This record gives sequence, structure tokens and C-alpha cells, in this order.
Amino acid sequence: MFRVFRRAIAASGAALFALAVASVPCPAAAPGDTAGFAGDFSRFIAFVAGSPLSPAEQQRVSDETAAQLRTDAAGVRRGDAWVRDYLGKLAHDPPYAAADRREAFRLGFEMLPENDPGRRIVEAHDPTVVFDRAHKRLVTERSLAAWRDAFTYVAGLLNIPGPPEDFVATERVYVRANFASFSDDRQEALAHVERNYPVTRAILEKAEKSRLDAWEQQSRALALKLDPQARSLRLADMLRQTVDDALTHAEFEHNLLLGSAANYNMLYHAGYRSGIFR
Repeated sequence: MFRVFRRAIAASGAALFALAVASVPCPAAAPGDTAGFAGDFSRFIAFVAGSPLSPAEQQRVSDETAAQLRTDAAGVRRGDAWVRDYLGKLAHDPPYAAADRREAFRLGFEMLPENDPGRRIVEAHDPTVVFDRAHKRLVTERSLAAWRDAFTYVAGLLNIPGPPEDFVATERVYVRANFASFSDDRQEALAHVERNYPVTRAILEKAEKSRLDAWEQQSRALALKLDPQARSLRLADMLRQTVDDALTHAEFEHNLLLGSAANYNMLYHAGYRSGIFR
């Protein structure tokens, strides 16, 4: 249940790799440790699930933890140490990084056996919409919610109609029916909306006003020519391309460049030249 997954980010992109919590020599667990370990594991699973666990789910984690302590106390201790360290660092992550990590672990849980308790808990909170195991692409309800939020934000900037009230329900049906026929780039766009949206929003909020005004005028003219479905897909594509362009700059990965107007303008201009803002 407590197999964990990490995302390795390189300047040229990102890749998912599995890291099994290995058993190492350490003292046997003492009585009363179960509650502490289970609490840490519950917090981690809640982060991946995107919402707090119910009392019944927390009890399930506690039962699983107790069972594993009886057979592999060292592995549980090592896993708990990793989880506590990870959650501590997560508290200092910017929205982009936190969303990126959650997406990666959400995919990791989806790749566990169907009867894995952790996977079942996570899926109950964040149901799967589409999962392409061969290409490790996952779209969930939170992906659709982030897509709706991005649409609402960009529509406000461009002064165009925002997503309809049934956006999530409509896109859920559409994506399930059409995902396999989408290009690789579009599949990636939809699988990573939750990560891509906060990056794009940060870039737009820090861009030079003259550049932003130009982008808004050009983008509004384009958006108004598209039907609502094409408009929403174009938005997802734009979010993906923005992040792909930004992540080619190693500095962005480390600090988002939010503190430097000169660096931010450099990123924005790179995106503008690539055509994503036109």
C-alpha cells in the first residue's frame, strides 16, 4: 500500500519513476507507533487524493499499517521517515511544484494493483477519467476541475464567455470518447492541466503590461472565432506549450523566476516567439 512514487524533473522535461520503500536494518517498532505512522501515511494519501480522508479511510490506513508493522517494521519506519520529510518540504513548494508532485503521485497510485487500498482510497476522492497505461497519461476529475478554473481565469482576462456550468460533466464525456484520437501533445496537455495552469497564470500575472495587452487582444480575436469545444482544447494546448517553453530554462525549475522582472520577461518573450501567445 505504501509504495511511493516521485517525479524527476530535468531541464528538458519531466519523467516518472517508481521508488519502492526498501527495508533497511533498524530497531523494531515500539508499541504505540502505529498511530503515528498511520497518521503520516494518511496525510500523504490525502495530499495525493486532493482532500482529507474520512474516519473509515483513516482506519483502513491504520489497519494496513499495523499489519505491515508485524511483517516489515523496518520498511514501515523507512517509509514513514520519507513521508514526513517529503510533506515537510511540500509545505514550502509553490503552487506549480505542489501540483506537479501531486500529479506524479496520482499517476503512481493509478499504476498500483486495482485492489491496493491506497489506490482505492485515492480514486474514491479523485476518480479516473482516462488512463493510458502504455504512455503513463492520466486525466482525473481534478484535471477537469483545473481545466475549468484555467478557462474561467483566461476568459476573464480576454473578456470572452467562460466555461458553462456543466463544463466538467461535458468534458468528462468528451475526453473519454476522444482521448485515444488526440495527438500526443494534446494528450499531454490534458494530463497535466493541474500543473500547467498555475505556471501559466504566474507568467501572465508577471508579464509586462504592454505584452499582456497585446496577447489579450490577439488571443481574444482568435478565441471568438472558435466554437466552445475548440476554445477549451486550444486553452489546454496553450497551457502545455507555455510550461514546455518555460521548463527549457533551468532557472525556472528552481525558483519560477517570480522575483526577477528581467528573467520573467525573458521567459515571456520566449513564449511569445514560439507562437503560444499569438
